[in-house]
Amino acid sequence: MGLVHLSTESANAYDTDARRLLASVIPALAAFADPLAHAGDLHGLAGEDAASLVTGDGRVLDLPGRDRPGVLREEGGFGALLHAFSGTGGQRLRLLWPAGGGWRRVVLHRHPAGPGLAADAVLVRETPTELPYGLSPRELEVLTRAATGQTNQAIAQALFLSPRTVHSHVEHLLRKTGCASRAEATALAVRDGVLRPDPDHLARFVER
Repeated sequence: MGLVHLSTESANAYDTDARRLLASVIPALAAFADPLAHAGDLHGLAGEDAASLVTGDGRVLDLPGRDRPGVLREEGGFGALLHAFSGTGGQRLRLLWPAGGGWRRVVLHRHPAGPGLAADAVLVRETPTELPYGLSPRELEVLTRAATGQTNQAIAQALFLSPRTVHSHVEHLLRKTGCASRAEATALAVRDGVLRPDPDHLARFVER
């Protein structure tokens, strides 16, 4: 927050009018210096959204009237994903992430610089959700990897599955999403944020 320090050469240098002026200015200075004063109104936060700001050094700043997102309260790799997003220089990323025994729709926004807040802060928004299109967690993972351009063989090796099993997952997710091809499913996943990316394959999904 910081302080405003005033000093004088003699005692009682400020008369009543000066003291009143200082008292009226102090709240305005505090609001100007508070990095969270208007953060709750950023990026179209809905009433049910949990949201916090995360600074470049990993500090979590809770927003007035908002719960801290569950993805920030639990271990599970989200911290590495958030760090990777910060390193891309992108503006926004939409994804799905498990937390609290369920799924969360998460949006990461790069926060503009302001008084008391570095430019590398990220606003983390979270809303409880079900996996869309009736996808299973494994089908979501296969869809995410397909969206990075991985072949069925590469996905099978990464997930320790047989290529036949991966082929079945692809067929199921195409049927559930109503897509006619992997390319169409990839476009849908990127457009709607139906992704659970890992830090190593994040950059292609980040909006610039």
